[in-house]
Amino acid sequence: MKKNLEHGGNIWSAARRLNVAAADLLDFSSNLNDFPVFYPDGILGNLNLLRPYPDPDHRTYMGGISTYLGIRPENIVLGPGLTHMIYKFCQAGRFRKAVIIDPSFTEYEAACAASATQVSHARSIQDILEMPEKADYDAVFMASPSNPAGNIISWPEMQEILWAAETGNFTVFLDEAFADFASDYDRDRACREASENPNLIVGRSLTKLFGLASLRLGFIVCTKENADMVSNVMEPWSVGQDALEFISAMNYTQFHGLPETTAVERRWMISALADLGFTVEGDPRANYFVVRIPDGIDEHLLESYLNSRKILVKALSDIHGKGKFFRTAVKRHEYNMVLMESIADFMKSGGAIHG
Repeated sequence: MKKNLEHGGNIWSAARRLNVAAADLLDFSSNLNDFPVFYPDGILGNLNLLRPYPDPDHRTYMGGISTYLGIRPENIVLGPGLTHMIYKFCQAGRFRKAVIIDPSFTEYEAACAASATQVSHARSIQDILEMPEKADYDAVFMASPSNPAGNIISWPEMQEILWAAETGNFTVFLDEAFADFASDYDRDRACREASENPNLIVGRSLTKLFGLASLRLGFIVCTKENADMVSNVMEPWSVGQDALEFISAMNYTQFHGLPETTAVERRWMISALADLGFTVEGDPRANYFVVRIPDGIDEHLLESYLNSRKILVKALSDIHGKGKFFRTAVKRHEYNMVLMESIADFMKSGGAIHG
């Protein structure tokens, strides 16, 4: 089993390799919000905001986010991206041993390594609960929606691991980086729980929600005591003043319909790929999904063909011990059509099939 999956979105390397401008690439390898977002004007890059040191007290700027999630500002710790916060969580927790549910984001294990935390792996919550050494670990990493398939964790499953965390005295880090896109999912429930439960920390990504990958913004939701613990290892001035003002001015009500918008496009893409012989893996609920490539199709030839059309997807050679897969983002319809038409053309081409 391939334990970890490298993240996509390195358009700069792809542009150099393909000898094209990065702006000309259609990137389905990273999973940012591609639907229209209305941004506050005149804030990002404003020199009057960039000249002074930024405000170290972030609570003033958290009103919109806290209302959006139904929690208090003091339960939010903001930082320069969710990945950064994962590292800080590990640094603050000083964990001896952590368990990661696979397949997973590479940075869980990297963050553990940076804090000298020993790592073991599991396939599911049930596997963790049945581990004979369950009293020997003090942190668990999981994601909902999961990476790469986009499956969600049901609340009864979460309750099982949280009950175990309480009795076993370990901390659950729930990565909800893509929860804002998730259909048929209570996007606020885990955050509300984390604001009161010392055994749960929830991570969220504003980078992905805003569709601005280089605007490094993410946060964790937790109890006031856990928030203080993580804040104590944060660097001063971790978020620029223009970013703080941007967060404060953002209209979060525009994102309430995002899961339904995403679901419409995801279903259309899955149906179009099924007509071409590709089958979806799992029960995806986010703005990405994984499909199995039909037998006889070379995944490297497919990826190269799409690259020739300036399209990037994330090829996955192995996620369950067998088969060939790729993960694709869900974008706005006109871009999704370009991807589907390109894959259809590839399937018709003589070079697609092994002789």
